[in-house]
Amino acid sequence: MVSSPFFRNLVVGFSYNCHISIWGISGILQSKVNKGQPSPKHIFFAQIAVFGLLVFAGSTAIAYIAYYPYNHPKFNSEIWRDPKSSRRSDDLTPRQRMLDDLVKNILPEKNKDEIELLLGKSEDSENKRYVIYMLGPDKSLFSLDGEYIIIWFDDSGNFERYEIMPG
Repeated sequence: MVSSPFFRNLVVGFSYNCHISIWGISGILQSKVNKGQPSPKHIFFAQIAVFGLLVFAGSTAIAYIAYYPYNHPKFNSEIWRDPKSSRRSDDLTPRQRMLDDLVKNILPEKNKDEIELLLGKSEDSENKRYVIYMLGPDKSLFSLDGEYIIIWFDDSGNFERYEIMPG
């Protein structure tokens, strides 16, 4: 993934923050139970924990805002029908990136002919109940197979459901 080192560092930072916050808050709670004053060290670590959680929440929001549009562009029929669109250029293929918009906004309310017009000829054009399109290589670490979308139709030929399947 393009931004996986960022997310990995975010998780490591969050786990360190959790350890510090547990230590600081448990020290404060222990002093309250013993009816004593919390040590300045425990108060300091509790303050760091609150600050760290705020930084974590803010950086997670920024990462989501920056990462989501990059990996989920609007559906583009011309790009989808390009034979190279099922080949991986970095972590995802163009088809895998457009999949979210395709299944939420494009497929519903469409029939088989309209879908085939947008997506091109299916890999299994003989079947009347479904069409199959290759999305790209499987997203697993050791991808040997492809990943496919199967689009199912009802008896009238209208979109019914979809499935993402490994090849």
